[in-house]
Amino acid sequence: MEKRLYEASLSGSVSSLTELLEEDQLILDGVVTGGFYGTTPLHIAAMRSHVDFAIKVLSIKPELASEIDSQGFSPLHLACSRKNVRMVEVLLDADPYVCKVLDQQGMIPLHLAAMRGRVEIMTVLFQAGVSDAIHVLLDRRETILHLCVKHNRLEPLKLLVDHLMSLSNIDDEESISVRSADDDGNTIMHLAVARRQLKMIRYLIESNSGVELVNASNKKGLTALGILEQSIARDLKDMEISDLLLRTQSHIGTNIGGLVNNEQPLAAVELDTNQTPSKTLHRCVSIGRENSKIRKYEDWLNEKSNSLLVAASLLAAMAFQAAMNPPGGVWQEDGLSPLRYAGTAIMADKNVQHYKQFLIFNTLGFVFSMNTVLLLVSELPLKKHFFFRYLALSMWAAAFSMAISYIVVLVSMLPSTHTYTLKNFFWGFSIRQSLYYLMAILFFFPVCYLFVKSEDYFAEKFSGEDLSELNKLEKET
Repeated sequence: MEKRLYEASLSGSVSSLTELLEEDQLILDGVVTGGFYGTTPLHIAAMRSHVDFAIKVLSIKPELASEIDSQGFSPLHLACSRKNVRMVEVLLDADPYVCKVLDQQGMIPLHLAAMRGRVEIMTVLFQAGVSDAIHVLLDRRETILHLCVKHNRLEPLKLLVDHLMSLSNIDDEESISVRSADDDGNTIMHLAVARRQLKMIRYLIESNSGVELVNASNKKGLTALGILEQSIARDLKDMEISDLLLRTQSHIGTNIGGLVNNEQPLAAVELDTNQTPSKTLHRCVSIGRENSKIRKYEDWLNEKSNSLLVAASLLAAMAFQAAMNPPGGVWQEDGLSPLRYAGTAIMADKNVQHYKQFLIFNTLGFVFSMNTVLLLVSELPLKKHFFFRYLALSMWAAAFSMAISYIVVLVSMLPSTHTYTLKNFFWGFSIRQSLYYLMAILFFFPVCYLFVKSEDYFAEKFSGEDLSELNKLEKET
């Protein structure tokens, strides 16, 4: 009967539950003491978002709302990792205090909702009175804000910051804030910079604590900019983040005693009037070094944009010339055998399939090349990581299209003798297949590199959702 109960839980069948209750009215009392695989029917209903089933169970046994499974999860923990807001409301109505229950990793349901980006569920939890639990610290004294940054959840972070600002006890020693640091002294700005989360960094800089976060040092004495400079491989996103941090420091310098002019140079630092002349000189030297880095970066961008413009222009000219003078030439006069007109491509009559392929790829090469040229002459903001990668992708597409066009023409001009149509020309492939595969391989690696470098991988997977025991249950049933 217990197995039938859990089958009903998996399917969310209220009628099956009713039948079981008619057979044994105390069937739900047995699961409170342990449950099958360390769970209760309410846990499974919460995980499967079976709201009606959960309501039925809670109407009979409301204390199941506070039961925990073998991993320390309450039903609310599981519901908060899903998208069903109604399920969360039902569980909170049964027991509002369950929102403060800690699992084996020291997390409350609010932590799981933040990790999964469930903003609506977080709002419901705040309305239920979870405000005090927001200050619960995780291992290594990490706050829920650190958790949002680690999992790249910007919207939950905004909600939490706004909520913290509305609390009256924000200055208490036990309260967390945007400036809170973990055991290593890392603030959320340190984590955001280490993970190259550009949108997160922009938001933190624009917040009321942006200045303090930029200048905060961890226990190794590193600021957010210091962590960025430790990176060996620097790309455009690193440069943009560095520019943001330096401009924030520059803004600080312009507001201190008029020591820095109003033009806001590329890089400046906050000057302390109590510093010795030698320390001040050292800080000024650091400013010069940072300005030099940015100037080199801008020179590099200009050089690359000029190179792209030249390459795109050449590809466009090649495509245009190939269209005006198609391979194989054009008919010089009209004729009936085959039917032809003067000025039309000979290849279009002799090899229709290859001519269609040639037109398609040659046109694509021309379009992508002209697209790159037009974007470059329109003064696109190349400092933006996205735009520069888009230009590189456009150039790759143009080059690839022209290469395929070349192969199509080359194959169409091969003699039809057996010497050129051997099936085992190259590892069992014909000449045509060999050329296509070789070109695909040559262009595979650049495009993989382009995509890997252009975007960061997103949030880490939900570590607390490893419900292997429940998976075993589903397989068995």
